[in-house]
Amino acid sequence: MFGFGQMMKQAVEQMRRKGVDPLVLEAQANRPSPPPEDKIIIGLDVGEVKDFTALNALQMSRRPDADGKTRRHYVSRLLHRWPLRTGYEQIIEDIRQIASKLPIVPTLVLDATGAGRPVAQMFRRAKLPVKSFVPVIITGGTGSKRDEDGYWHVAKRELVSCVLAASQSRRLKISPKLREAKTLIRELQRFRCKINIATGNESFEAWRERDHDDMVLATALALWHSENLGRELRADMFLFP
Repeated sequence: MFGFGQMMKQAVEQMRRKGVDPLVLEAQANRPSPPPEDKIIIGLDVGEVKDFTALNALQMSRRPDADGKTRRHYVSRLLHRWPLRTGYEQIIEDIRQIASKLPIVPTLVLDATGAGRPVAQMFRRAKLPVKSFVPVIITGGTGSKRDEDGYWHVAKRELVSCVLAASQSRRLKISPKLREAKTLIRELQRFRCKINIATGNESFEAWRERDHDDMVLATALALWHSENLGRELRADMFLFP
């Protein structure tokens, strides 16, 4: 059974001003347990002090489409944006509460680009109740690779492609009851991939140059992990040594 009934009381107390939506949690309190093959991936865009930090917890399920092919589909179960200047220690404890109450032990995919490796190390040392911890540094160019310290260097275009593919194929669902649902939808609508036909190069709207782009990045991180790494590599390959 989903433990969202108890989670509501604890998470709202922890988050105060903009906690997890009570209406959504109540509606899901009596849901049956998810299928064992389902996964939950938490995408976390960790901002610097002046920026928002945002979270999107996507539940991934495999199911057949109209053409009979089985594909990965996603439902955004939890959306959260912390108020500006929220300390990293508070964010870590809030995530601990969320992860411990989810019906599936989640994977945490964290953007370590802006706040940097020291902050990512704080999350690692916190020993959060997650299946695996995947720190990501966003780069230019193409492709993705893992360095010797366990950080994934992922090209921005890779993240963009995952968002566009899931959205255009209608495999990404967002519950309208989530408090931040309208925010994420607005960000996705503004989100564009610009292609220079003459050179073949791609340029993207800059993340972190505006206040309201953190939800898209949190979503992109979770999608990237599920679409690329989740089906190819073992969970222990994502952990810090």
